[in-house]
Amino acid sequence: IRRYGADRVAQIVTFGTMAAKAAVRDVARVLNFPYSVGDEISRLIPSALHITLKDALEQSPELKKLYDSDEKARNVIDTAVKIEGMPRNTSTHAAGVVISDAPVSDYVPLMSREGVTATQYTMLGLEQTGLIKMDFLGLRNLTVIKYCEEAVRKTVPDFSADNIPEDEETFEMLSKGDTMGVFQFESGGMPQLLMKLRPRSIEDLTAALSLYRPGPMDSIPRYLENRTHPESIEYPHPVLRNILDVTYGCIVYQEQVMEICRKMAGYSYGEADIVRRAMAKKKHGVMEKERDKFLSGAVNNGIPEKVANNIFDEMAGFASYAFNKSHAAAYSVVAFRTAYLKRHYPKEYMAALMTVFSGYTGKLMEYISYCGKRGIKILPPDINESGLGFTATADGIRFSLLAAKGVGQGAIEEIIAEREKNGNYKSLTDVIKRVKGRDFNRRCIESLIKCGAFDRFSLNRRQCLENYERIYDSTVSFSRGAIEGQLDFFGMEGGDTEVSDIESTVKPVPEYDLDALLEMEKEVLGMYVSGHPLEKARFAAKALRMPDIRAVSEMNEGDRAALVCCVDGVKPHSAKNGSLMAFVTLSDMSGEMEAVVFSDSYSVYAGLLRSGSRVYIEGKLSNDRGGNRNILIDRVVPAKVFVQSVYKNSSLYIRCSSTDRDILCRCTDILRKYGGENRVFFRFADVSRTIAHKEIKKCGISPELLKRLYEAAGEENIAIVSE
Repeated sequence: IRRYGADRVAQIVTFGTMAAKAAVRDVARVLNFPYSVGDEISRLIPSALHITLKDALEQSPELKKLYDSDEKARNVIDTAVKIEGMPRNTSTHAAGVVISDAPVSDYVPLMSREGVTATQYTMLGLEQTGLIKMDFLGLRNLTVIKYCEEAVRKTVPDFSADNIPEDEETFEMLSKGDTMGVFQFESGGMPQLLMKLRPRSIEDLTAALSLYRPGPMDSIPRYLENRTHPESIEYPHPVLRNILDVTYGCIVYQEQVMEICRKMAGYSYGEADIVRRAMAKKKHGVMEKERDKFLSGAVNNGIPEKVANNIFDEMAGFASYAFNKSHAAAYSVVAFRTAYLKRHYPKEYMAALMTVFSGYTGKLMEYISYCGKRGIKILPPDINESGLGFTATADGIRFSLLAAKGVGQGAIEEIIAEREKNGNYKSLTDVIKRVKGRDFNRRCIESLIKCGAFDRFSLNRRQCLENYERIYDSTVSFSRGAIEGQLDFFGMEGGDTEVSDIESTVKPVPEYDLDALLEMEKEVLGMYVSGHPLEKARFAAKALRMPDIRAVSEMNEGDRAALVCCVDGVKPHSAKNGSLMAFVTLSDMSGEMEAVVFSDSYSVYAGLLRSGSRVYIEGKLSNDRGGNRNILIDRVVPAKVFVQSVYKNSSLYIRCSSTDRDILCRCTDILRKYGGENRVFFRFADVSRTIAHKEIKKCGISPELLKRLYEAAGEENIAIVSE
């Protein structure tokens, strides 16, 4: 930009096209049909890439039946077919930038989107005008690595992610599917692929990244089989051996296609690159034009036409989604570094990860939940340990001070600078005395109290909240007196006594109960940190094998789901017929999810669906217009009522081996202390038998009992079944 001038640089516009499901939903909305009409039709459209409504009617008998029998559905689908594939909206290319030798407006029309100058031509149109497009990718994970390196260097001064080895422990972690927070591998079916692949090198990760894409994905079973039994690999022609041996006989990379064109058909590097570009840009027409040239060249090199034709068919089918290996290899290096840091420096890495993703509440909650499962404590902010981001400490990970509402970056920087210069703070009064900046005000102090930043001091949160204004006024008046040349009480010998005297007048009062403390944390930090109001209810949910929000979000559209969750927000909405429905935000310890409550259900459950309530809900999974998973609620029960019902009307099952005396004895000792009316059974997995305990026939199921049994036998081996 400095070299060419701002008017010679522009971002690139993209057009979002009307896909089948989006077309149906939008048509139903515009035709004033109820939301359920468009939702029902779209759910019956198979979730295949680039599927058209015509194809969907042929592939889905349910959709065809609905089309033939329902006039509304037929009207929606017939109209949607007419707009399917048309541009739906414009957006800005994530990384595409065009740079020209003259003002861009001399070549192409421009537009302004939210203050960003963008072309009105897509990248393909720009190429046809002779302009060059460049992609500048910004990866958050590079920042994560940087932050983690800085944290690790506090104990390992010369540490650098550039010098880490390809160690066995990291690959073992990936092979177990433990990929949360690992770049490119944490979501979708990637964990399952790694568990099958069991990678042992960055080369393996590169192949996994390239294979897990539409097109190459079809080669995954063959790749895994050939990798396990390389002696059984058969190449259509010997010339392919040296090209495809690294990927066990499967075409995976664009570079392999280029090399096949060169070695089999005598292409030059430039001619082979034309094929590569046609693949990368999904230009099937160009690929087909190359077929005759490829076959002719292959035959001239003594390769049978049938063999060459079959190989070209495989390349053409693969062409649409092929990765270039250089791109995949670079991503794999970054992925391995994140995995290595997570394996060897878990607290530092997760702290860095949460710092970078702190603005994404759902993602942050996933990472916090993961840390809890891995025994890493997430601790409230602390005035002596916390920083601008999340901070790894000896006891766990301290929450970011910057996440606290009402605490500005300026105040935090002042707190940290004073702490680094003159040592840790000793009391609330000491903090107020030493932090002078105008950003450090009453509102800031109140937020810090509510989120627990002063918990290390002698006063509890209730005492601090009821007295911080008096302490603040007293301390500030002393400081003002010193500035005006009056007697500086704090500067005198024995001044610390004066400081402590201010707080010594605070009357002792009991701390707020846990629910009140948690709600304060939620108010200031946007989430619960010290605990969770659903913690006891989740013991019942786990034992019932109920999913959490993160697991539900990965279920299929149309599935029914049940959740124990918090209601974070409710937005009532007038439906087109005048009745009242609502959009609801739900959360649990794993993340957030949106829900829809139609008028017939909302009229029944509106009293239970209030912000802050804890509920058990049931419903059907659906996708909103943006493709995000939500749940259509049709049943709501207060969480407390649900839990009480479960504990009252369930039997307890403990799974173990018939020869595992340690678990049997530990569980028996625990059960003796929890009498009640719930039946108890042991499931011996090794002999497929379920028996009642000889001595203990019944127990009293409770969160405390389940917690102790989880510790004794493992969460996966404890279950309760409603009777």
